[in-house]
Amino acid sequence: YVTVTLLDIPAEVTSESPKVYFTKTEIDFGIKQQGDTVNVQFPIQNQGQSALRLKKVFGNCNCIRVNLEKDLLSPGESTYISVRFLTHDRLGNQEKTVTIFTDDPQKPVAILTLKGRLRGPRN
Repeated sequence: YVTVTLLDIPAEVTSESPKVYFTKTEIDFGIKQQGDTVNVQFPIQNQGQSALRLKKVFGNCNCIRVNLEKDLLSPGESTYISVRFLTHDRLGNQEKTVTIFTDDPQKPVAILTLKGRLRGPRN
């Protein structure tokens, strides 16, 4: 279980508030072999009028590693949330999530989903 905790600053809802936007909230990695490492990136953008803070990000499994390029986005700025799924000891259909806490008053929590299928190891 990996948790990244960042500064918690409450925000009020105003026209000047930050606004989190994800171009995609789900990625299907297809079919992989057990033991492969799956790396994906979720684009994130601040479409608001003030800075957006990514306060806390964590995966729902100790097999998920999360990396933030930036934790503070200026208005209009974009970045990526990089997710690494370590697939050893896993088989079949997989669905893992990453939860993000932001200071966007309209969407303080977002959930990103990574899914796919794992086949047995190569012989």
